[in-house]
Amino acid sequence: MKVLILRPEEECAESARAAQELGLEPVIVPAVSIRILPVSADEIVHSIESSGLLVFLSSRSVRLLVRVIGTFRSFSGRTVISVGKATRSELERHGVASVLPAVHSSSGVADMILSDYRDAGGVAVFRSASGSSVLREKLASSGISVKEICLYDTVPAADTARLSAAIRDISEGKRYIVPFTSSNVVKSVFARAASMGLTERLIAGLEGCIVLSIGRETSAELRRRDVPFTESADTDFTEMLRAAMRLL
Repeated sequence: MKVLILRPEEECAESARAAQELGLEPVIVPAVSIRILPVSADEIVHSIESSGLLVFLSSRSVRLLVRVIGTFRSFSGRTVISVGKATRSELERHGVASVLPAVHSSSGVADMILSDYRDAGGVAVFRSASGSSVLREKLASSGISVKEICLYDTVPAADTARLSAAIRDISEGKRYIVPFTSSNVVKSVFARAASMGLTERLIAGLEGCIVLSIGRETSAELRRRDVPFTESADTDFTEMLRAAMRLL
């Protein structure tokens, strides 16, 4: 069965290999792209040194932080929280141990901090500029200082030809596995469908597809559009695809 790879172009090859190893046929359709934001090494190091807790919401945040500061020496003595196995693995590659929340989402991280690390000190969060504000709001409302360091932003892909073709296919009844890996991917897909006048037909077509969602924010965007979906219990893309195959 065909599976849409809606991730940023630079991440599609790895996701496509994961699909092929499971016997699926990947169709690369980047719905979003990554825009790296200018953040100084001094700002990052100061945020780390003034915080007791460091939170990484994606493996991309880890890679971009390394690109800017080049070392993790300043992490010593701090608790590091990672969202998702891929993020934890990326940190481990650099010799940094981290803990995972029970629920892999911004809200799950906030619940973990409020339950287990309330007195750990300030929190530095490394993230996308367009991510959910839930983590900051939940912690701030409990009097916990939060510093967000936005290393990148997620924007709609400039090349819309492949996405447009996939939207037409689904609108015409073609069946795919459709993994939505972030709320921004959902927004980008439906913004493109709206520009094509195919929103209602896309929703109808998705009813015949296997639609998966990672995270509460992604699920909320799908639910708001009345798209039927299964929420993945794992943020790992391969595990997400295995879950989809069990639904075949």
